[in-house]
Amino acid sequence: MKRRYSALNEMYDEIEAAIQKDPILNANGDFKTLMQDKEFLRNYHLRQMAFCDWTTGIDTAYEKGAIEAAKKLIKEGFTIELIHEVTELDIETIQSL
Repeated sequence: MKRRYSALNEMYDEIEAAIQKDPILNANGDFKTLMQDKEFLRNYHLRQMAFCDWTTGIDTAYEKGAIEAAKKLIKEGFTIELIHEVTELDIETIQSL
């Protein structure tokens, strides 16, 4: 099978590695069949994209929460170093608030 896109190559390699770790699928040789199943590959790709979107959302929410917490801590008179330790925000970000 000739693959054209690097994203598809990465996905193919990732799926193949995961399936080869599963002794049942590997013993039956089912991974070759799955690699040719366009619906399986499409669904796998969509799940990976959804996971990336979810992760980005969580990271964004965490950062927004950390910034709000840092603003409150600044108002309460906490040191920048302590705020950095608690929120894990960059010192430059804290100073810019």
